Amino acid sequence: MKLRTVLRSAAAAALLLTGTLAATPSAAQAAWQCQIGYVCFYENFDLRGSAAVPGVLSLWSGAWPGQLADFRNRTYTNGKNLNDSASSVYNRTGLTLYVFEHGDFNEHKSGRVTAVGPGQAWNFGQDEGMLQDNRASSARFFE
Repeated sequence: MKLRTVLRSAAAAALLLTGTLAATPSAAQAAWQCQIGYVCFYENFDLRGSAAVPGVLSLWSGAWPGQLADFRNRTYTNGKNLNDSASSVYNRTGLTLYVFEHGDFNEHKSGRVTAVGPGQAWNFGQDEGMLQDNRASSARFFE
């Protein structure tokens, strides 16, 4: 009878430990690793938080036109809408990315724009004259 009690206690402890480990985020889950050839937008500064990786801005996705006129129909990995919510971006392409304050690349409203060079990571709002935090609405490459 004692052996059965010990085995039950050990099994319960193992299940409890497994549940605790499964609920604890790993380092890989903490930040999305943006791959070469892709553009990744992040909810938080310094490339942290949930990521959005629009295929139309990614060289290797097969969906490349090199522009995204409206962020409203795009979401982060957590389901939150991308429009007017990005705090940082990582351009892992070989082209300069231009990120605009308004949809349609500021064609219908005047707004700020920030150029993000090849391989550059950028926090929005770090320069007064450039695009501010939580204001990105469209992006494109110019060749």
